[in-house]
Amino acid sequence: IFFKAELRDGNVQLNWATASELNNSHFEVLRSTDGSNFSPIGIVKGNGTTAELHPYAYRDAQVAKLSSPIVYYRLRQVDFNGLSELSNVQAIQIGSELIASVRYSDGQISIQFHNGGTAQVEVFSASGTRMARQRISGSGIISTSKFAAGTYLVKIGGAQPVSIFIP
Repeated sequence: IFFKAELRDGNVQLNWATASELNNSHFEVLRSTDGSNFSPIGIVKGNGTTAELHPYAYRDAQVAKLSSPIVYYRLRQVDFNGLSELSNVQAIQIGSELIASVRYSDGQISIQFHNGGTAQVEVFSASGTRMARQRISGSGIISTSKFAAGTYLVKIGGAQPVSIFIP
C-alpha cells in the first residue's frame, strides 16, 4: 500500500505496508548512495499468503557512517519461488527530511515531495536524451505514454538521479 522513509534521531526509519500477500517470503531492504546502484542492508520476513493488512518496519542505524549527503532506499519483495518485485525509491537528505518519493505506475511517473518542496524534475533515457522536464511543487505526475520500455533516470533538482524501469 505504501513505502516511506524518514530521518529520526540520525537514523532512517523505513515503514511500509501490504494490503495482501501471495507467497511472500521476505523483503530485502536496499540502499544506495547514487540512486542507481543498490545493495542489500537487511531482510524483513514476509507473511506468506494473506489477505490482511500487514505493516512492516526497518531502521537503518548505519546511515551516519555514509559520506553521501543523500541516501536512497527501495524494497525488493521476494516470493518463495525466487520471483521478486521492486518498490518505488525513497530519497533521504541526511541532516534533513525526506526529499521525495518517485514511483512508476500505469503509464506515469509520480513525484511526491514530503517536505512540501518544489524542484525541477527531469527524466532522461538510458542514452542521455531528456524525455521530460517539469517544475513540480508538492506533488506531480509526468506522463510516460510516449516512452519506450526501458530504464530511465529521474533527476530532482541537484540530487543524484533515481533509476526507474518502464515495462
